[in-house]
Amino acid sequence: MAQRGSPMSNDKKPWAGATSGYTKTSDILINSGKLVSSHSKVIWNVLACMERDGKAVCTPSLNRLCQLSGLSQGEVSKCLNELETKGCIERKRRGLGLPNEYTVLMPTWERLETPFEKPKRSQILAMTKSTG
Repeated sequence: MAQRGSPMSNDKKPWAGATSGYTKTSDILINSGKLVSSHSKVIWNVLACMERDGKAVCTPSLNRLCQLSGLSQGEVSKCLNELETKGCIERKRRGLGLPNEYTVLMPTWERLETPFEKPKRSQILAMTKSTG
């Protein structure tokens, strides 16, 4: 396992941790302290449990993520934004009425140390217009 501050590849590696009814989690994510919120760690693990066909891709609805994590929709949305900003997931919007597709990625120290800033309303509106 690479230690904090050691050189690592910037390649985005998919996570392949769910096997036989349990999910392995990332040592980097667990040891990240306050670089990633505890709720975001829960959401990352929920997504990692949902991979299908041996791929780290899943399509849960926001309501399903709320049910599995015990968090509110607002908190889950905030966590997904943080995880995407930190490079722990990739999110592909699939269109109106369809749940997003999430790819769970292997966290790296370089990406986790990227500061998370809550997007401004104007940025959210611009992203919504460009995808729809």
